[in-house]
Amino acid sequence: MKEVLIVEDDGFLIKFISNRLHEEGFKTDFVDNGSKALSKLKSGNYCLAVIDLIMPRMDGFALLSEIKKQGIDVPVIVYTGLSQPKDEEEVLRLGAKAFLDKTQPLETLMGLVKKYSKSD
Repeated sequence: MKEVLIVEDDGFLIKFISNRLHEEGFKTDFVDNGSKALSKLKSGNYCLAVIDLIMPRMDGFALLSEIKKQGIDVPVIVYTGLSQPKDEEEVLRLGAKAFLDKTQPLETLMGLVKKYSKSD
């Protein structure tokens, strides 16, 4: 079963996204900051990561930078409350597959997860 890592510090949102991913047949794991996410991504076998940008310890920009620098092969979708064009440009430059602000319907996120998740 494909597993998605959710990197988010809002417990309600983690549960919401996780439940919806389970309905789509994905297994989920989650962490609440970028530092923990980096450790998980180095040791785990995730088909995709959904990350927020504003988090404690290591923000999403730094996490994307480290994923790129360390050559970690996992597609990333940024799902964030930020919606500035400069933020989108930056995350795409750092290697994210997609940038989606949290005002978008969850179905939009699900479509992107299905599109970009790596095969087993």
